[in-house]
Amino acid sequence: MPKNVFCIVEGHGEETAVPELLRRVAISVGCFDLTVLQPYRVPRSSMLKSDGYLEKVIKLGCSRLESHGSDGAILLCLDLDDDEEEIILASLTDRISPVSANFTQIILLPVREYEAWFLASAEGFRGHSRVKPDAIYANDPELIRDAKGAFEKHVLLDGEIYRETVDQVRFTALMDLEMAKRSKSFLRSFQHLATFCQ
Repeated sequence: MPKNVFCIVEGHGEETAVPELLRRVAISVGCFDLTVLQPYRVPRSSMLKSDGYLEKVIKLGCSRLESHGSDGAILLCLDLDDDEEEIILASLTDRISPVSANFTQIILLPVREYEAWFLASAEGFRGHSRVKPDAIYANDPELIRDAKGAFEKHVLLDGEIYRETVDQVRFTALMDLEMAKRSKSFLRSFQHLATFCQ
């Protein structure tokens, strides 16, 4: 059965990176009929604020999914930063579920940033023209507060600058999904996405 996903993301980079990640996970589990609808960007502050705005966007997503008439999911991707995962997950679930009950709900919470998933799979980027030939990140990628800076320092060649709006999708396309599972939040996210896609 064809599957459709409406993504709500917080950053400009995620607008293209999250759909790319979805497609890669789908293919990895044998799903070749996945459509990612045009993502909708909602700033982090608006995602966490209980003022009804997020719910309006979710209703918009549900309307778009209904127009496709097949199996669908509302996906929300939000960097956890320094927040408690259980608290944020419970809060978002309570707000998403009532307005999207007819669809699967998927919440991705990278700890602490999306780029932590790149750090977890650092070795897999070796051979890229902008990456150090011995690139590695040996520490826990979810403990660092500036994953973007760490990726630039430990993975990219000296002098290379990480630009989220263009590099997030590029490295998502290259990321070794198995290596990335070293990040617990990526492993959970992969499992959620794979379950929906199967």
